[in-house]
Amino acid sequence: MQYGVLNRVLRRVHAFPLAQPPGASSPHVGPVDDWCMMQRSGPTLPPGTVLDGRRHMDSLCCELEAPLAAAERAVLEAFPDCVWVHR
Repeated sequence: MQYGVLNRVLRRVHAFPLAQPPGASSPHVGPVDDWCMMQRSGPTLPPGTVLDGRRHMDSLCCELEAPLAAAERAVLEAFPDCVWVHR
């Protein structure tokens, strides 16, 4: 991938977040964790967000109206087991 970007074979590599649905595994287990999640600041993912690898980070950044770093933090807070597929 780096060879393709450096030699201008590839113009851009997109990152696609991939995570399990929220009902599959809960990221928090008790009321203390619920309270901690409510106290965070910054952008939050809208309810019903699905990260199935079909939507790239640019569209999430536009939806959240946030830069990439803040959007990645919001994704990791909502889906701690999230991975990014680069293609």
